[in-house]
Amino acid sequence: MKKDLRVQSPLWNILGIVILVIAAYGVTHSFPIEWSKGKDGAIEIYITSHINWQLISAMLLSLIYLPAYAYKFRQHNKLNPQHKVSMFSIQPPEYLEEDEMMRTVTQRATQKVYTFISFALPLATALFFIPMNRFWYIVIILLIAIIQNLMYYFEIRKYVKEDKEEVSEFS
Repeated sequence: MKKDLRVQSPLWNILGIVILVIAAYGVTHSFPIEWSKGKDGAIEIYITSHINWQLISAMLLSLIYLPAYAYKFRQHNKLNPQHKVSMFSIQPPEYLEEDEMMRTVTQRATQKVYTFISFALPLATALFFIPMNRFWYIVIILLIAIIQNLMYYFEIRKYVKEDKEEVSEFS
């Protein structure tokens, strides 16, 4: 079951978030914004642009990541017609609800993530009052998303077994 997309989904999310961090770096450093006060007292904003390798890398990685993730969804739905998941559903694909135990495990993992987010978001908001490069504001938010996915993944993984273990258990 550890190879089930619903268990691996947080890892795919983390990969997508890492690509977003690379893209954020590329965007924030490709379009530097400068502010100055003009002679007449008006605020002047200068935006310059140049393409850098981080932005191009993020685009290329996205062109690989998105079709691969879509393929995993199609493959999962083909192999598990009773547990189909959608890329565009409001409900995350990682919810495991086959039986009461898996619902409880999902609830426990979701509760831990919610507790983390209720602590992390106010802390992040406080950090936003510190003057820093706009890239770091994006990184803080995406880091919260990475930690959330890791917490969920490790909590769920405690309760699922390898396919070989499941077969040997019932033999």
